[in-house]
Amino acid sequence: MSSYWTTISVNDKEWARIQKCVQDTDKYVIRQQERAERLRQEAERRQALLEEIRQQTKRTVDSAVKLLQGDFEKAVKDLSGTAREAAGKQTGQFVREIEDLRADISATGRRTAAAAGQISRLSQEFNRALAELAGQRSGAAERAGVFLQELNGLCGQIEGLNPGVFAPEKYRELAQIVRNADADTRSGSHQAALIAAQNGVTKASALLAELILANEEYDALLAETAEKAEAVRARFDALSPEMEGVIAFDLDGEPMEFEYDIDHWSGGCYGRLRDEFRQLYDRVEAAKKTKVPAARLEALRGELERLGLRLEQCDADARQELAGSLRAQEIAARWCDSLQGNDWKLEEHGFEGDDDRSPYTMTYQDGAGNKIAIIVSPDTSADQPHIVLEAFPKQEAHGDVIKRNVQALLADEGIRVERTRHMEDCHRNSDEAAFLRNALPKVQAQDAARRKKKFGTA
Repeated sequence: MSSYWTTISVNDKEWARIQKCVQDTDKYVIRQQERAERLRQEAERRQALLEEIRQQTKRTVDSAVKLLQGDFEKAVKDLSGTAREAAGKQTGQFVREIEDLRADISATGRRTAAAAGQISRLSQEFNRALAELAGQRSGAAERAGVFLQELNGLCGQIEGLNPGVFAPEKYRELAQIVRNADADTRSGSHQAALIAAQNGVTKASALLAELILANEEYDALLAETAEKAEAVRARFDALSPEMEGVIAFDLDGEPMEFEYDIDHWSGGCYGRLRDEFRQLYDRVEAAKKTKVPAARLEALRGELERLGLRLEQCDADARQELAGSLRAQEIAARWCDSLQGNDWKLEEHGFEGDDDRSPYTMTYQDGAGNKIAIIVSPDTSADQPHIVLEAFPKQEAHGDVIKRNVQALLADEGIRVERTRHMEDCHRNSDEAAFLRNALPKVQAQDAARRKKKFGTA
């Protein structure tokens, strides 16, 4: 005698609708609404704090922009022989170019490829105007003084724009130039001081413009990253088992509700993802307080995006595991109705180990003393579960007849047999207890393989 390992499918529109609703994320309802509201308010407070940080950055950047604009305007207007109309035109062009660069970042969140060239041109234009102004002074000491005064003002603004994060090498180079210019001035080498200061103004004006854009870019990227972090956090919070969520919907006017613990159905995958997210979230919070290189922040945003997708896949797979368990129970219930209608009495039934992720087992006995044992499991998916069936007849010759008759009852319940394998294992299955003891590990191994493929663990 051999046990029957059968793959089945359920041709039932009502069940298909139930399964679709289980998979529908919009059907998820949080019972712990007070907790959810508290988390929502905390998220709003974090958003308000982020906005404060952004406003502080904007004030710092605006101050730097005004310095560049004001100093350029002053240098142009103080030039002898320069008409007021021409000066206004030059100043206006300078201002527009800076604002255009800022507008590009505001619109896209990123600097364009042409930004570096524009910064260089702005710096050259600024230095040209300052050089003409300095040229009106009589000696090298006075000319050097014009550039040194401007250089110190530029460096003061640079200090507040995180140069050590966004342009550390250029910042170190500029600091050395300033030290050289100061040393030349103290030693009375005014011509050398003039050359160093003029070079310093060129580099400082370019660096200041670059830092203005870098801070704007970082600010936009930080907001984008923080928004992504909050969105992923909100999803983790909503799915948390502490929320006591359920999948609830109406089916032809009848309310249906299934408890949904994603960590349970994903075999702990949700918890592992949540631990990963907490580390990423801490890094986002740190980036709000202390700026990091933009490339690192960009990479962090990408990690959050990928983790969010992994969470959604975990949710979808966990729902499918729930659907598979529900279907196993549904098949068992339908089959039980038919068996009991054909003189079979249900003796024992339930999930192995009282775990609804495990196979569902049943044993029956008829009036003649024949017994059958059945295992129902999702197999590779909830769509095509499988059953394992063995009979223990009073007369051994009746075993296959009993199994075929019992299997034939499936059709009455809208359950179609797809294929059946006959396992040559009768010598191992002396009774229903031995059969379950031998067959269950094989079924559980298949279930474990399915879960490992989905969640990386059995």
